[in-house]
Amino acid sequence: MPVAELYMSLKGQGGPVKGDCEAEGYEGQIQLFDWSWALDVDSDNPQSKKAQAQPTMFMFSKYFDRASTPMMNALRSGEVFPEARITLVHRIDLGMTILVILRNVRVAGYDLSVKSDKSVDMDEDWVLDYTEVEIQYVARGGGGAKVFRMEKKPSTDMKLPFRNPPMTEAEEAIAELQKQAGSRTPQPKQDAKPTPKPPAKPPAGPAGKR
Repeated sequence: MPVAELYMSLKGQGGPVKGDCEAEGYEGQIQLFDWSWALDVDSDNPQSKKAQAQPTMFMFSKYFDRASTPMMNALRSGEVFPEARITLVHRIDLGMTILVILRNVRVAGYDLSVKSDKSVDMDEDWVLDYTEVEIQYVARGGGGAKVFRMEKKPSTDMKLPFRNPPMTEAEEAIAELQKQAGSRTPQPKQDAKPTPKPPAKPPAGPAGKR
């Protein structure tokens, strides 16, 4: 068992995105093997008083698992996840735990690398955009948590999802057949409304009566 382990919980509108992790306490989460994140000064002159620190997007690597295709679909559709939690756990005495919480998360990039030798290795690199980051440091043995929190201007559009991909030739052919079938479907005839009869005239009174 490695000394340090990385797990990610990704919560979507329809529930959590399931991974293949079987570690106790983290069952069903997504197991990572590294991640990177940074704070950069967003200015041409870092010494300027107007220079402000800006957080970068969150990048991580993992193996291909059952969370991969749902995350690809989220990248394609532009789905925004309410929250992602990345936990670093040290399996040693007096170890520490680091928790990274990202809010309003959007998958912004993906790269797949496949290597085949005696076995096939499928490594993935992912990029997450977000609007808020929170980092908690908890030392083993107590003493309270140390917390860092910062908002981030999203680098991607968090409001408008990506457009759906264009239809394939087969999908276009099916859509055309459905359209033609719909145009040939006979429409039910509507019964003609009867012409209203004029009201009957009242009978004439006796002759000579006024």
